[in-house]
Amino acid sequence: MEENYQVKNSTTLSRISFFTLGIFIIFLSYLIISITLDNALVYPTLTSIFASIGDLLSDNDFYINLITTLFRTIIVILISLLISLIMSFIYILYKPFFEVFRPSLLFFKACPLAIISVYLFIALGSQKAPYLITLLMVLPLMVEGFTTSIDNIDKNILLALKIENVSFIKKYFKIYLPMIMPYIIMTTLQSFGMGLKVMIMGEYISQTKNSLGRMIYIFRQNLEFNYLLGMLIIVVIIVFLFEFVIKKASKHLIK
Repeated sequence: MEENYQVKNSTTLSRISFFTLGIFIIFLSYLIISITLDNALVYPTLTSIFASIGDLLSDNDFYINLITTLFRTIIVILISLLISLIMSFIYILYKPFFEVFRPSLLFFKACPLAIISVYLFIALGSQKAPYLITLLMVLPLMVEGFTTSIDNIDKNILLALKIENVSFIKKYFKIYLPMIMPYIIMTTLQSFGMGLKVMIMGEYISQTKNSLGRMIYIFRQNLEFNYLLGMLIIVVIIVFLFEFVIKKASKHLIK
């Protein structure tokens, strides 16, 4: 027992060490590129980048924009979850009819983000466009995750359910939904990282007020690349921490 604990502890330390090494390699690579290309405007020093992170974290407007962008993302994720659950219900009820939705899902999954963003910005305006842009990018992935989890249900269980003389709605909520719930939760949480990135892009193209995308646009206009990279690091850390929590929660759910 003690040996297993020591081995597990040693493995964890090794993973942390290599992960830290990976972070160091990223910053070292940037440092080498900045020195080689010698363009202080496009490649600001690491000192100025970290100073800009401090400025952003001490700016109330940054927190307002961050919370607003996160709030928009969460709303879209919840709407996508509701639609995906309805579509999973249809998928189980009568799979052939689900093919009606497949062309639209494939279209939204394949269409270039830049084109759809510009079009929706012109069609809907700066405040509404980011919601729909994010929804159209996230929804196909969530539906695909839900339907894949349904396809992976043990065939013997599905055969047994067909024999049972119980209403389909009761089967869905009492059997199907609990069986695929861990995968529903994982897919929904994993969609957050992508949803946040798409939301920021949509806000940037749409020039949405009170948003990280708008801040990025201002930094670009003012050629403040140190703040641009500083915000990049902050967003990456937020997504990383969220995905770290997801990974831990996923292991618990699968167990």
